[in-house]
Amino acid sequence: MNANATIGTNDTNNTNNMNTTGLNPAGNKLLQTISGGGVSALEVIAVSDNIFPPLKAAVVEGLAIIRIVKVCVLTSIILSHLSMR
Repeated sequence: MNANATIGTNDTNNTNNMNTTGLNPAGNKLLQTISGGGVSALEVIAVSDNIFPPLKAAVVEGLAIIRIVKVCVLTSIILSHLSMR
């Protein structure tokens, strides 16, 4: 169990209606969306309105770095293939 998880007090069944994101019920949808991980998870965080601003800024900067690295790698691959001709 997550240390920040809460259990609903009005449960009508035995499933313990857990809020897996602590005190932010809106975060459950975000958590489900990004559960796949990777760059797609970072992209979801970057466009979300309900994210802690310093985290969002760090994610946006991280995505910019990832894009720069991708361009450099692809350029390197293209140039190496062109030099083989």
